[in-house]
Amino acid sequence: MANKAFKVPTNDFFNTFLPLPRRTSTISKTASTAPPNKMKTLFQSLRDARKKKMKEDLIATRFVHVVNKHKLAPGLALALSQAKSDPDDPSKQRIDAAFFPEKNVPVDGRPHWVDALIGVEFKRDSASKDPFDDRGPKVDADADERKEVRGQLISYAEKSFAVQQRIFLFTLLIIGRRFRIIRWDRSGTITTPSIDYVAHPEILCELLLRLASYRKPADLGFDPTAHRVLPGSRDYKLMDYMAEAVDSDLPAVQRIITEKEAKDPVFAYVRDKFRDSLDKDWPRWKLEVHVADPHSRSGKPKIMKYLVGKPSFCVRGMAGRGTRGYVAIDCNVEPKRFVWLKDAWRANYEKVAPEGEVLAELNDAGVENVPTLVCWGDLPGQATKTPDYWDWQSQGASEPPSLPADAASQAWSQHSTTSTRGSKRRRGQEESAPQPPRGLNDSVKEKASCPLRRHRHCRVVVEEVGLPLSSFKSARHLVSIVYDCMIAHRMAVEKTSILHRDISGGNILILPVIKTKTNPVSGITQTGVVLVGILTDWELSKDISPKPGKRRVARQPARTGTWQFMSVALLNEARRAVGISDELESLFYVIVYYGTRYLPSNCLDVGAYIEQLFDAHVVQNGRYESGAMKFHTMKYGDLMISSTNGKLLFKNTLDPLLRKMLDCFKAHYQVMEYETSVEAEKAAAAAGAAAKAASSQSAAPEQMNVDWDADEMSFDPDEPAPPGFNEEDFFAAPIQVAHPKPDAETYELANKLKTHDYFCGLMHAFLRGKMYGKTWAQVDDVRDRIRLTYRPRVKVAPIDFPPPSSNKRIKVDPDRPDPLPFAPSQYIQSFTTSQLLPEGTMGRRSGKNHDTGFAELMIAMYSTLKMCSTLMNFKSCSSRYQVRTRDGKASRLFCEV
Repeated sequence: MANKAFKVPTNDFFNTFLPLPRRTSTISKTASTAPPNKMKTLFQSLRDARKKKMKEDLIATRFVHVVNKHKLAPGLALALSQAKSDPDDPSKQRIDAAFFPEKNVPVDGRPHWVDALIGVEFKRDSASKDPFDDRGPKVDADADERKEVRGQLISYAEKSFAVQQRIFLFTLLIIGRRFRIIRWDRSGTITTPSIDYVAHPEILCELLLRLASYRKPADLGFDPTAHRVLPGSRDYKLMDYMAEAVDSDLPAVQRIITEKEAKDPVFAYVRDKFRDSLDKDWPRWKLEVHVADPHSRSGKPKIMKYLVGKPSFCVRGMAGRGTRGYVAIDCNVEPKRFVWLKDAWRANYEKVAPEGEVLAELNDAGVENVPTLVCWGDLPGQATKTPDYWDWQSQGASEPPSLPADAASQAWSQHSTTSTRGSKRRRGQEESAPQPPRGLNDSVKEKASCPLRRHRHCRVVVEEVGLPLSSFKSARHLVSIVYDCMIAHRMAVEKTSILHRDISGGNILILPVIKTKTNPVSGITQTGVVLVGILTDWELSKDISPKPGKRRVARQPARTGTWQFMSVALLNEARRAVGISDELESLFYVIVYYGTRYLPSNCLDVGAYIEQLFDAHVVQNGRYESGAMKFHTMKYGDLMISSTNGKLLFKNTLDPLLRKMLDCFKAHYQVMEYETSVEAEKAAAAAGAAAKAASSQSAAPEQMNVDWDADEMSFDPDEPAPPGFNEEDFFAAPIQVAHPKPDAETYELANKLKTHDYFCGLMHAFLRGKMYGKTWAQVDDVRDRIRLTYRPRVKVAPIDFPPPSSNKRIKVDPDRPDPLPFAPSQYIQSFTTSQLLPEGTMGRRSGKNHDTGFAELMIAMYSTLKMCSTLMNFKSCSSRYQVRTRDGKASRLFCEV
């Protein structure tokens, strides 16, 4: 959640997220027992917490003692938990303390993530322990230790969201004598400034009193549409009953079955998945899905209910969709059945169709190999609020966005209290309920200025419970599954004009289905189980049907997709619209990734190869772009393991199939490079003509004396060429600046990526064994070939945000115009030796002795600058380089064109 935090003044935070009651009254009997005249000395035992010598454990113990002794949070109690983690918790995370209901306070010193209401983390008094910075507009602190603390808090918030059913979450951070209250949601983080609670205890007491006044779990961020299933209840017993093994369950293998087995089948792996979800240390839930009912006169949605346990998968990270997938029991039909329930925070934008609507359209159009929709619905009032605060801060509004009217008022009507500070209604505070902020009830229009994604809580239920793609049985089966998904993708585009836009290995599942076939020769009809592929997760899909007079524009503030499987073109051009060619490239990567990882090949270090091809990235002009290996795979059309180990080979029919696909991608990128260079030349010619026309209309410039002190450059275009270089011979040869125009065959191959036809036909022919007379192996040694001891060395680049400012790269001044259609450094490098590289890198030529390399470099620099001065009439543009020669000598060159 880097760069996703915002600071809000304490009063605004209190009044918006923890508002005062509509009608104030006297302090209740359960309120704080601290006398008002003793308020100033309430935390005197922590007055020395400002000194770094007071350890976190002592700070925590004294703080908890004061809060509980004086009942500063009436009805709640603070329990320490920094000593032990919850049993059977693989993460072993333990937050320092948490607030619990007073009647349900744990005494074993464990976190009890399931029941914790508000987490509390303690740090010793030090600026290095504060994850946020109050000094400037940027709230996220950049120091490594401070980022580490912020990461720790994010992991705690992520844990709470995973175990509980949350809309938002409060965390209290104590740093020595100072505190912050932090609010988390799926868009970002909002924090208050740090406040000295020893000097100003009334502020902390007011905060705790406000938090304690909310008696309903929904007021503290819990999802009111999720209901806890307790042991001994009817639903709890039903879940246990449905988890019991049944002899009639079918195995997920391709085989002939009887007519009895084919009637209402349940596959054993589905029941196994549900049984595994009934973890004794994980809560069970009954989740609601609010389905719009067009026949309802009142306009109220129809509420469908589903029983779930531990999610089968949970997406890592705090900010984002936070997708969780469950094998669920459908409580709305008889007999009860298993279904798949997806709980996610979808993108909340006006032109982004919800996944449920997309699946309904695909199903109605008869698109094959996609999930079958049961129901879907947005959950009322559940949208992220952090983007509203970004808008408020950036626009300089006088009042922050207000809380929904029903979010807190009901709690105050049940338990009304008054704190020693702020007990009276603020001036201007009215009895009327505040209006909901933007983005809470309806999808909002896109705001290009806001970098945060807006999200809305949604649940989608489908019939199919699939197997992961890693469960494929052979190389032919892998290709067959991808082929099924390609057919689904093709039908979606042709029948509904919907493009998936997020093809990845995780979104392709294997599904056993019952099919009946009749032998055309014998006429015998047989029923059997077939393992097919289905393309899931259509949440990021988009309607690409042409709109007259309208241009396709971005609907969200950042790129969408899964980094490892995104095309090179999309990674290197953030504003590029996703096309069919990009989706076909993603399907190609799926085959390569799962083939390399699970099938035999000549790759010895699979983990390192996958990291370099799929995870690696480079930073160009402040943006993350494709790694070098993926780029060169597309540019040169070869899957290279390394420069020394040669090409990646599976030694089966997969090799020629990938070769054929790579030929198309290579041609596609050649055509793209050529067309891009042509457009750049046109833009440069237009700019030059405009500059020439402007100069011809202006008066002749006055003769100016050269200011030698102001001139940084020692290069003089009028000085003679160095010895050993014939300038006439150099300029006599034609200079090809742009990429050569591809031939007709290259264009023909590139055009095959404009539709699905060629790839579908190609894969169909290979699956039938029609190519090269080769056959597929019936069974392959399918197993994970990444060593258990392997530790990732490459961090996957984020999709949303640019790299941190500490990355040491040449910075580009965004305010300085660049008249060239491409970077000057790229132009110069293309005409110099490989020793000339951007500053901070080292050039090296393997296998050649460069004792005279520096002289060669000077000749190349001279020729390049002379040529640029001759060919181009543009405004000056400088670049800095550092050159290193073989003997270790270094020289800085300041070059101006």
